[in-house]
Amino acid sequence: FLESKVKCPWDASKVLDGPFYDEGTTWDSTFGKIASPYEECRAECSGIYLCLEKDVLQVFGHSDVVKGQVHDIIYINWLLMVRAGLMGLEFFTPETKTWRQAHMNARYVILRVLLEAAQGLVKLELINNDTDVLVHLERDLIPTVGKKAIGDFLEKLQVYKSMGDFENASQMFGSYSEVSE
Repeated sequence: FLESKVKCPWDASKVLDGPFYDEGTTWDSTFGKIASPYEECRAECSGIYLCLEKDVLQVFGHSDVVKGQVHDIIYINWLLMVRAGLMGLEFFTPETKTWRQAHMNARYVILRVLLEAAQGLVKLELINNDTDVLVHLERDLIPTVGKKAIGDFLEKLQVYKSMGDFENASQMFGSYSEVSE
């Protein structure tokens, strides 16, 4: 294995030269307190990404997939993920700026990634005198804008984990975990 030959998948002009896991270290010892929410995020991203594949849906008995259409299973899966990201805020403590539950932190991060994708994929609208939130998820953008956003994010999650790059992983994951006032 030649460490100096690892090309950055999202920027071919860069070579990834570490950091790599030190001898005797593990995922948990390297990534510490972000290990659980980070891994949950990676798992959830994998799920919503893979549900876009016809063959994956067929494994679970959904053979009625029509090419060029977003199956109800896909739409509901993505919609529930956006909702879970919002519901995750119940597990955030503003006073300490900490998350009390790894899954909910992960789902909030995914919501932030989808909102950042823009192009009308996900919009949140305050209604009823700002007491409720209406979620808009553009069904037709899931296989294009949504897939690219989650695919690119999942790639970074995986590369940082594989390389033991806690610094970049924690910076990226931490920025998506931030909750504004």
